Amino acid sequence: MKFLITILLLGIPSTCFAQYGSDHVNPFGAMPFIGMPQTASSANGNSQSAIIAANGGYAVDMSLSRINDQTAYSMMLDNHTKKIDTYFNGRSSNAYYRDMEEWRKKEKAYLKRIGLWNRETINYVYGR
Repeated sequence: MKFLITILLLGIPSTCFAQYGSDHVNPFGAMPFIGMPQTASSANGNSQSAIIAANGGYAVDMSLSRINDQTAYSMMLDNHTKKIDTYFNGRSSNAYYRDMEEWRKKEKAYLKRIGLWNRETINYVYGR
């Protein structure tokens, strides 16, 4: 079994593994060409095709890079907005609870003054 796997792996060109490991997508086919050109004109054609493919791949990569930059910028703006919302919601909640605490103290003092601050009232106020 190991022998069979070894033969299969050695039979696969190494360029097949390289294309699966990267995020680069070459829309111009399997360029540069694998193998030796047979004539001078085919070598020239292959090299020109490889240059065209490289230029196209560069354009695609730059486009993806710009999209990633804009996505990151948008996420930064969202985080900034969330930070501001969280800060002011926290301030609002803090003011609310401070006012409620002040009201509770005044109400407690008032109920003690008129004699209604007893066990039943305490249980009602604290929900027990």
